[in-house]
Amino acid sequence: MLSKLNRGTDNVDILYIGDSTGNEPAEHIYLETQALAAQFPKYTVNYRLWNDTSRTYDAATVIQTGTAPTPPTITMWNCSVSGFSTLNFIGERFTQAFESLTATPPDLIMVSHSHNMYDVSSANLRAAFRPNMLILTEELTQIYPDAGVIIMSQNPSFTAGRETWQSIKATELQALAARRGYGFIDVHQAFIDTGNPVAYTKSDGIHPTTTSDAPAPNGSVLWADTVMRALQYHGAAPTPTQRPSYFLEPGRSLISNTEFATWTDPAFPDGWTLTNCLAEKDTVNFETGTHALKLTAVATGASMAQFSASPASLGIKGLVSGKLITVGIRVFVPATNTIASVGVAVRDQGGSTTQRRQDISSTSRGRFHWLYLTKRIDSPGTLLVIQISPQWSGSFDASHTMTVDRIRAVEGDVPRFA
Repeated sequence: MLSKLNRGTDNVDILYIGDSTGNEPAEHIYLETQALAAQFPKYTVNYRLWNDTSRTYDAATVIQTGTAPTPPTITMWNCSVSGFSTLNFIGERFTQAFESLTATPPDLIMVSHSHNMYDVSSANLRAAFRPNMLILTEELTQIYPDAGVIIMSQNPSFTAGRETWQSIKATELQALAARRGYGFIDVHQAFIDTGNPVAYTKSDGIHPTTTSDAPAPNGSVLWADTVMRALQYHGAAPTPTQRPSYFLEPGRSLISNTEFATWTDPAFPDGWTLTNCLAEKDTVNFETGTHALKLTAVATGASMAQFSASPASLGIKGLVSGKLITVGIRVFVPATNTIASVGVAVRDQGGSTTQRRQDISSTSRGRFHWLYLTKRIDSPGTLLVIQISPQWSGSFDASHTMTVDRIRAVEGDVPRFA
């Protein structure tokens, strides 16, 4: 992207995905757009904010009219919504906000999320943090493989009981970026380095200060300046190596019947059992083969399809005992299913006390997407249980349905789902 801007002849599109720290004109994304305009005067610079009511981008605010005879354009697509996390945009909003940009594919994707993501105060909770980021970025790099990706840490939070959360998340994000080949901008450290990060934070303990908080130090300007220091063109700098999407990488399957193609008993696919659940072949809503697996809750309480076997009987004991495995489902939850507790869980012989479970955000409905988790199978690895549930708990409702097109269970902590 920077080399295109330096040459000054091609249009440049930037997709920015964030939360309430960047959706106002006084906050960092708008300030960064203004800074890009000042840095590249040849360009006409447009700023377009996502409107979550209309599910479209608002009309462009023209930041600058370019000086070139026929000025190219920079368009900042700001997909930041108050209260949102990465999970809010993996359902139908993914199609509306991201796939809609195929005519103007982004050159750069910047992700600024962590405030509204999970508690990370335990090892188990930290393990859930990385998948919640990769669920979004891996799909984005799948549809836009030429776009560079930058993820960033966010400012410290001074909410009681959460003082260490943002620091932990910053470390997790930096490790993810290094492993994945993404860029990383450490906004969190920039606030810490001031020596008084509280002064750069509003009284709510979360949002950076802005011009409206003068004469307090301006946390939004600090954030924007930190980003802009990273967005400088250096022609001699080595080109970063960003991996292709993990979702396009094949992995050895640990279980069989991963497309639910074998269905000897009419009531359920081979290898699976049902609890308070109806299983049907979905011949209308599917992505692979001739059908998907549709699950519908039929009673109050836990409703699920379950795969259960000993790793030894599957011939994988040495592959999983004491080791990490990753399980993902390609899932569609209709918008009519509004219950929050829908998702996938993995257990070993430790049962519910050592299980890992990943739920689908109640806002992530209406589109097939990957939902996955990673768990270490405790040694000696005598049991492997995978559960898929349209209703983990609560009162039964006939709308509590989900469709699973396929499942992947692979070694390691990388979501290799091709």
